[in-house]
Amino acid sequence: MKKILLMLTLLFAGIGLVACAETEEVAYSDYTYLSLEMNPAVDFVIDSEGKVYTYSFRNEEAEIVAAGLEMEGKTYEEALHLYLNAAIDTGYIDITREDGAVMIQAGGKKDSENNDFMIQVQEKLQTFFQENAIGAVVLKNEEVDEEAETLVETYDISYGFAKMILAYVELNPEAVVADLAEMQPKDLVDDLVEEANQYRSRYQNEIQAGAQAVKDELVEALQAQVQAHRQEVLNGTKTQPDISGLKENYMNNYATLHEAYLNRNQTRLQQAKEKVSGNSPMYFSLDINPGIDFVIDGNGYVLSYMLKNQDAEIVAAGLELEGLHYQEALRLYLNAAVDTGYIDVTRSDNAVMIQNAGVNQELENAFMNQAQSMLQNFFYENAIGAAVLQQHEINPEIVAFAEEHEISYGFAKLVLAYLATDETLVFEDVLLLTPKEIVDLLSLDCEAYIAQYRNQVEAGAQAIKDELIEALQAQVQAHRQAVENGTKTQPDISGLRQQYLANYETMHQGYVNRNQVRVQQAEEAKNNKNV
Repeated sequence: MKKILLMLTLLFAGIGLVACAETEEVAYSDYTYLSLEMNPAVDFVIDSEGKVYTYSFRNEEAEIVAAGLEMEGKTYEEALHLYLNAAIDTGYIDITREDGAVMIQAGGKKDSENNDFMIQVQEKLQTFFQENAIGAVVLKNEEVDEEAETLVETYDISYGFAKMILAYVELNPEAVVADLAEMQPKDLVDDLVEEANQYRSRYQNEIQAGAQAVKDELVEALQAQVQAHRQEVLNGTKTQPDISGLKENYMNNYATLHEAYLNRNQTRLQQAKEKVSGNSPMYFSLDINPGIDFVIDGNGYVLSYMLKNQDAEIVAAGLELEGLHYQEALRLYLNAAVDTGYIDVTRSDNAVMIQNAGVNQELENAFMNQAQSMLQNFFYENAIGAAVLQQHEINPEIVAFAEEHEISYGFAKLVLAYLATDETLVFEDVLLLTPKEIVDLLSLDCEAYIAQYRNQVEAGAQAIKDELIEALQAQVQAHRQAVENGTKTQPDISGLRQQYLANYETMHQGYVNRNQVRVQQAEEAKNNKNV
């Protein structure tokens, strides 16, 4: 995702940093922009006191490097140090190489008015790399940025303002460069602040959990190497390497060096993502009143599951779901719900709610789309009227929890599910766990629950299930025969989703009441047979 709020540009082996000082010309609002790019590019919004108000990321690498960092409210120097150290931990700043490059450029109409700030940032960067024994040379952005140079020459503007225009055009491709060149920076500032705030909210709700998992893999792969480097620096046995001639090398071969840097990191990133996607389990919740939570491995197979209420214990009685691919397990469970009447073939107002949480956002999104398509196809193929909703759409508890703690809806559902397993758990402590850690803990709880269920509950649940099936057998068989013959097709469910979203509590309560009556009748019938 490309969010460019560039006003001073810094590149580390293709790192770029952009900022504007609070001069009379540039300080048009209460905020200053400081954008740090070393392939993982982050844009800070700095308030009038020099503290981070908000921030956004321009690419996936930045989302990963920044995962888990709390930079809001920090001074911009503190935020830079946090981010740079995270880049070292993940390998985006490579401690084994001595060919790093830093590019800086002040932003605004007049470069002269930003010299003090640029010198300040330059000194901080040079000090950081010196203290951490990292080989890097400081360049000016205009020395290598041909696109910005073209704008400078064409419109007689500063390099900093040229970078700001390029940033705005990247966000708004329909913008006309010639018109932007006639504007004051203030006209772009407010929009960029709003973009940063909106992006940060989306990142924390939708992306951060998956980015953290990939970051953990990158850090793990380099942990020993980075720790050894830092210990040597601390001991004084490793000092700043010789970077003489490095600036000239970058000036002559920038494109080649930068491309090699990008390729190295892209390879490592892809390996980390594949490891996360292939090995990590996922949590998936299905609720049709008989609610069931699955823990699924990286290949989509059911590791364990937990039945959330008596209705689920009845529906799942006799089913062997462990080891099945999750789609096959869902079909078994859904068909059992049809057989027992929890999904009513005579009605066109059924509803299912799903929510999943994974350790990789790409995998999580793909899984959700796949699961929704599978459910929709199931209901269509079986001529069943049902709306598929995401649980956060109708569960205010998930929404409130996600918004209060600035986490994704999936992670919120995962945390709430884990908290429900033990009333002594403290949610502040659980929030400190990674999604993978919570999923692993839930898997253990699920395994213990299923063992207890089969030893103490399943036999009684099976007896009630048999009564429900017997009461509906002719009706369900007739429905399925009509579907097979083609004489019954998907009923009209237009507007059903909107009805649930607008009046969920009433509609769901009616559904729960109907099934409670039927379960009570089945229990009474079972008891009468045993008399």
